[in-house]
Amino acid sequence: MVEVVMPKLGLSMVKGRITRWLVEDGQLVEKGQDLFEVETEKITKVIESPARGRLRILLPAGSEVPVGHRIGVILEEGEVEPKESPSGGAPRGVEAVVVEAPVASTAAAERAPREGDRVFASPRARRAARELRVDLRTVRGSGPGGRVIERDVLRAWASSRESAERVQPPKEPAAEGTRPSSAAEVALAEASISNLSGVRGVIARRTSQSWRAPHIYLFAQVDMSESLRVRDKLNSARAGGKVTITDLVAFAAVKALRLHPELNAVVEGGSYRVVEEVNLGVAVDVEGGLLVPVVKGANRMTLMELSSRIRSLVELSRSGGLSPDDLEGGTFTVSNLGMFGVSFFTAIINPPQVAILSVGAVEEAVRVEGGELRSWPRLTLGVGADHRVVDGAKVASFLADLRSFLENPWTML
Repeated sequence: MVEVVMPKLGLSMVKGRITRWLVEDGQLVEKGQDLFEVETEKITKVIESPARGRLRILLPAGSEVPVGHRIGVILEEGEVEPKESPSGGAPRGVEAVVVEAPVASTAAAERAPREGDRVFASPRARRAARELRVDLRTVRGSGPGGRVIERDVLRAWASSRESAERVQPPKEPAAEGTRPSSAAEVALAEASISNLSGVRGVIARRTSQSWRAPHIYLFAQVDMSESLRVRDKLNSARAGGKVTITDLVAFAAVKALRLHPELNAVVEGGSYRVVEEVNLGVAVDVEGGLLVPVVKGANRMTLMELSSRIRSLVELSRSGGLSPDDLEGGTFTVSNLGMFGVSFFTAIINPPQVAILSVGAVEEAVRVEGGELRSWPRLTLGVGADHRVVDGAKVASFLADLRSFLENPWTML
């Protein structure tokens, strides 16, 4: 017999929630087969079976369980589960298996959308399927590699309702006073409700915590002419991954933070600590929310190394391959919405950090030089900072150096 317990997926993880069992109680499973999904405050992971045998589920989906607590057992053929020992620990002869990261994630799901009766789907798609009672096996996935995503489930649900309405006889008129009084009430009755748990729960708590800090915002416009030339020159001589605007801005931010270390700090209760290492957080938009994986020791990296690491963390974020440790220890965050055509925006600080950099789109602008109009690629950068820790003059000085690095990129390479 092998005991299956809540896995420890990161140094700070103390509990997790079983979002879905991927096999039925009593079903025969193979070692390495996807067994269940676990959701922490930061990520959702698919956990593999540690052994071959028949699964006995002890805790249902939706249970929130401390790390190391037994949630199921895998029995050999003909084996009977022993009773729980009085101490609450593992019964004698039971092998306790704690599955450690890395484990199977949704990255594998994207490579192979279906295998037998298993359907690979995002956590939000599975949640929607449970709430709407949609059989995922009947849903055609439109996500990467055929993965079923939330909108596929909603589309299938809507299609099934339309089909049912076409074949069902007309209903008797509702009694007076029972009909929704407006289109708004109809829409509200059919709206889906989601709990603020998992990633969204963390976002809710962090943003609420951040909003209590007194923010100060400053902006600067940057002429990206030279940075774009450097990017194009580097990419023309480079095979594989390309250097992006985010990479250049992040690299310049790291250089500027070395000159202004007071912005590379974290708040700890009634004090703050300036951190020697620059652990750069990069905000990544994913299904279900926002993740901020951290590039540890960014100040020791070259531009190419930083570019490669950011690209790797973005891919892991969107495939579900991050570990909780990848999301911890940040000292400064970069958030780029330029790819959505956003000119500039105010970003709220990612606690316990004291500053965040917002990056807009590179836009063609016109200015007067020597009595003539000249176009130039304009990038608007913004810094949101905790006014308890840093003053406006320090933020302005940081922005000035950041702009100088980007307008004269060879000085930072």
